[in-house]
Amino acid sequence: MKVGQNIRGHAGDRSLSQPFNTNFLNNSNLKSPQKAEVSASVNVHKEEALRRMMSPILVNLSKKEDGTISFDKRSYSQEEVLAIRESDLEGMDINWASLELRLTNRNASASSTDNIANDLDYLASQYVQFSQRIKQSYPGEEQADQFQKLETIIGTQIEEYAESFSTIIGGFLENNGVSGEQTALKASVLSQFQQRKEQYQTFVEQNENFAGIRGTADEWLLADNQFMAEQLRHAYAKENVEGQDKENKGYGMEDLAAVGILAKETRNVGYNSRQLGYNKHKSEEEFGVELGLTAMKFSLLTDTYDISDSVKTKLGTAFDTFIDKQNQKAEEYIINRRNDPFTRDKESYAVGWDNSLVSEIVSSMAGSLGENDFNAAFKQVVNTAMQSYAGKTQDEQTDSLSRYHPYHNTWNTANYIGDWNRFVERLSGGNGRDDIKVSNHLSFSTVDLSI
Repeated sequence: MKVGQNIRGHAGDRSLSQPFNTNFLNNSNLKSPQKAEVSASVNVHKEEALRRMMSPILVNLSKKEDGTISFDKRSYSQEEVLAIRESDLEGMDINWASLELRLTNRNASASSTDNIANDLDYLASQYVQFSQRIKQSYPGEEQADQFQKLETIIGTQIEEYAESFSTIIGGFLENNGVSGEQTALKASVLSQFQQRKEQYQTFVEQNENFAGIRGTADEWLLADNQFMAEQLRHAYAKENVEGQDKENKGYGMEDLAAVGILAKETRNVGYNSRQLGYNKHKSEEEFGVELGLTAMKFSLLTDTYDISDSVKTKLGTAFDTFIDKQNQKAEEYIINRRNDPFTRDKESYAVGWDNSLVSEIVSSMAGSLGENDFNAAFKQVVNTAMQSYAGKTQDEQTDSLSRYHPYHNTWNTANYIGDWNRFVERLSGGNGRDDIKVSNHLSFSTVDLSI
């Protein structure tokens, strides 16, 4: 069964169909924050900025003949920081060490591929903000040296990020039937970073006081690059000036975000599980539910993001292959255990894996997204699977199978429902979507599975 082909469009009449937004504030789960809440958030950012500005920085670094590094420490008191005005930025040293430290948390990894949009947004805003500071603080030849330093720091970071992301995602696609994508992925990451950087630069040129602090008592915040970069991202998103994607080939920003999320969400599923220690004993019913929830994620993901047709086809192929491989691994495990001469209790693996049952559950769960009453449809599919499982724990032909032993029952502890609701919240950007969340009163403890 081609899950990736069949389930696309199940949530079509419920499509989010909203522009992709990478703004760091809009990605929270806050809904229509009150003025007091916004003010409190800004005050927290100001307090953090004050602490950063009062932290000592290293200046006048030089290497001695014996190889040691000499430097001076420079710091400001609270009174000195609060007294800073825009005119004081000329000649004020930039704390490059703080930027390099923050960038250590912006590397692509298998557990963070779903965050690529925010990461590229962050790197682009940092580049543009530091460019502004260089122009304000350094003249002539010294300015050129500082720009070179910025290019080296950010350039190295984005190059390594693009290489890591393309290796991880290219490997995911390669393992699931879509080969030769790594080069296009890397080029697309670099292109999307460049586009966002240009968009921020244009925005700053047209909105010099985007943070709204020039000429106020908070003008000292112009000296804190992290605060200003945060305000740049916030102001850009608030003005709804999301730039047009220029990517005519390869992967656009929403394509990259979608494939990054898909790779992340399938990473710990079933028999590939690292988190759960390679669980080999799930029943067809439980594994069908787990894969079914993954298929629901795929359907909602492709329905939410504006993915190009070529990339959507590749994702469909990859997802179909992923589901097929998961079923195949479960089937092969049982066969291998049955044929292993060191397996003592071969009766535990006497009955082969039922691929069709798993496929039926997966298809039914994905289809529940298109029903008018999602919770009722979802509950019916899950309860049917649970009743099937409970029946097999009492059937003399199946009750001795390893995968139906109570010891291997993880239905009540796997938090499948919580994981699905988290995913919906993440994709909707905190904008509700209660219509496709599983209600709290529904749980996998509805049926006694410990018989």
